[in-house]
Amino acid sequence: MEVYFAYNEKLWSKIGAESSAELMVDQKGQPVVFGGVNIRLRDMLRVGMVLARGGVNHEGERIVSEEWLKASTTPNESRLMPGYNNPKSASPLGYKYQWWLPLESDRGDFIAIGIHGQFLYVNPARNIVIAKTSTYPAYQRDKEMVKMKSIALFQAIARHLDVQPNS
Repeated sequence: MEVYFAYNEKLWSKIGAESSAELMVDQKGQPVVFGGVNIRLRDMLRVGMVLARGGVNHEGERIVSEEWLKASTTPNESRLMPGYNNPKSASPLGYKYQWWLPLESDRGDFIAIGIHGQFLYVNPARNIVIAKTSTYPAYQRDKEMVKMKSIALFQAIARHLDVQPNS
């Protein structure tokens, strides 16, 4: 499959992945862009580390441009801005290119959120990446609470791990 080959050659093979990634595709064989990625937890962390490093892999090779990374985590429409009082948005989280942006950002952090409680939290300023796999049976009912509590937990962990001794 042409799409899979390009994906593997340009991204997956360059992050040091342990296993192959499975991508959900449509009837024409094109990747579904709203989800459907099946990867191991350790490889999810590798993706996050590339993003935390500004698009550079563990060998110093640029995988993702800084311009794309900035554009993908910077909302450019009022309906995509974070905020509880945003009448154009149903979520307090900001959004752009499958990345959710916390209402109270911790130095530019962003999160990918799966349909039943999977998360990839990236905090480039603190060099922290957290991956969480899970299934939450009542996710559809409680998803906003699950998202907000999880993000608060990730941010607290990032702040705790970033604290320098004697500072």
